[in-house]
Amino acid sequence: MFPLIAGLLQLMSALFVFLLGLGVIAIIVMFIADITQTKSAIRRNYPVVGRFRYFFEHIGEFFRQYFFAMDRE
Repeated sequence: MFPLIAGLLQLMSALFVFLLGLGVIAIIVMFIADITQTKSAIRRNYPVVGRFRYFFEHIGEFFRQYFFAMDRE
C-alpha cells in the first residue's frame, strides 16, 4: 500500500511542477506581448500587472452597487 501512495505523491508533485512551469511560461509570453504592443501605454509601462485594469473596469459596476449604496440612501 505504501508504494502506491508514494507513486501517487510523486505523480502529483510532478504534475504540480509542470503546471507551475506552464504558469511561468504564460507570464513570460504575456510580458513579451505587453512590451512589444503599441496600442496601450498602461500595458507597455506596467506589463502583466496592467492587464488587471481591464478586469477591474469590468467588475467595477458590481462592486459600486455595494460600496456606494449607503451614500445614496
